[in-house]
Amino acid sequence: EVRFGSMATAESAWTLHNSPDGRTYYFNSKTGVSSWEKPDELKTPEERANNTPWKEYRTPEGKPYWHNAVSGKSVWEEPPELAAARVAASTPPVPTKETVLKPQEKRKRDFMQMLKDNGVTAYMKWEEAARNMNQDERFLAVPTSGERRRLFAEFTDRLKKEAREAERVKIAEAKKHYKELLDGWKNRKPGALFRELANDLHDHEVWKLLDEKDKDEIFQDYMEDWERSFREEKRENRKAWMNELRTEYEDDGRFTWESSWADVCKGMSGSKFFDRLDRMDALKVWQDGAEEAAKAKQDAARLERFRVERVARDAFKVLLKEYVDNGMLSAEVEFTTFAEWVSDEPRYCEMLGNDGSTPRELFEDLQEEQAVKFRLARESIRKLVVSNKVQVKDSTLEGFSEALKVEPQWSGLREVDQRLIFEDFQQRDPHQAASSASSSGSAGRKRKSSKKDRDRERDRDRVRDRDREDDKKKRRHDDKDKEEERDAKKRKKDDDKKERKDERKDDRKDDRKDDRKDDR
Repeated sequence: EVRFGSMATAESAWTLHNSPDGRTYYFNSKTGVSSWEKPDELKTPEERANNTPWKEYRTPEGKPYWHNAVSGKSVWEEPPELAAARVAASTPPVPTKETVLKPQEKRKRDFMQMLKDNGVTAYMKWEEAARNMNQDERFLAVPTSGERRRLFAEFTDRLKKEAREAERVKIAEAKKHYKELLDGWKNRKPGALFRELANDLHDHEVWKLLDEKDKDEIFQDYMEDWERSFREEKRENRKAWMNELRTEYEDDGRFTWESSWADVCKGMSGSKFFDRLDRMDALKVWQDGAEEAAKAKQDAARLERFRVERVARDAFKVLLKEYVDNGMLSAEVEFTTFAEWVSDEPRYCEMLGNDGSTPRELFEDLQEEQAVKFRLARESIRKLVVSNKVQVKDSTLEGFSEALKVEPQWSGLREVDQRLIFEDFQQRDPHQAASSASSSGSAGRKRKSSKKDRDRERDRDRVRDRDREDDKKKRRHDDKDKEEERDAKKRKKDDDKKERKDERKDDRKDDRKDDRKDDR
């Protein structure tokens, strides 16, 4: 027998009704069952051929829409797969040898269709179903009660299996969407808790579909995998992130390197690289920047102080030269006397309290230079006196100057130096000094230094000692800089060692978690 479709032979017991809110439902007068979905008995061939999860419904105003029972999605336009199923159902099948059924197979197929037409559910009792179908010829076509029960059990088992499969697909799809929600969770961070996720997603439709235990287990597994990849990414990019964070610190105009760490944490909250790094790493970047800024500030202040002191020293040297040029500053002037002269002079006052050379030291250096020049000039004049046989013993300064006025060595001297040389010659006759020197030979040329010469020698010794002390201070400063550089390298080495140790510790922790997960 060739069969192209099936139709219920009994008159349908289903009737159409409207609920108080305007929705359509169906009622079976024989079984007393109500259904929101259209019974197969009333469906058109196109509707019966629909094997997709999409179902057609209508609004209270009569406008059609389609709902997917698996995904929970609703649309106003007919889905493409449903349209394709409708077109296939409207095309009559071509008779083939496979459509020829044996009587036993035909009875089985008709009985199964009868069960479907009468809305038999997976958990309906046989007695209840038999009461509704005992007058149907397809029911009576199966000869024995045992065969009918067997076919009924086979039908309900198939419905249960289909329901379980649909539920499995639905849960699998919900889990997939749940993981997508975790990927886009805005509060995702290392150490996040399940209750934090529940607070953010408890109103979402996917959240309501899954069991609490499944949601918690999926969350824990997801966070373990994500935190592991996060740590690996962090280890690979830690230095680059720290450099980027340093740039963010420098470009942010809300605080300076002198701001408190609490203000920095408050201001940088939500920053890309600040949130990615541990607080200790973020703090280290801030401390390094603050230390460098403080050192740069100190260096600038030191350079400025050095410049100011250098300008003050140059101005004081000009002041000394002015006193030398006007003849007030001679070799016999002491520093205490000079200090009284210039006590109100700004160029002297600005030197007081500065580092480096003091006013006394600069004064003594100048006096040393003047003493050397004076000795050379005195020796030159002594030779002129001896060669020109100028008498000094009973002469006056005016007469002595008159005798030497044509000599440039004498006329080029300051009046104070001319007076000092003349007085020195008054005490020691240059003619006698020359004869004594020639008679005693080279050994007699060396004479005992005067008290003033010995004082000047001691001054030179003090200058040399001061220079040596300055050299020692400079070496100590250089040694301190080198020691600080060594300490900085050692700290960096210790930090790198600690970082590698932490990485190994994290790896061991991840391995233990993986082992526990595998065991579970």
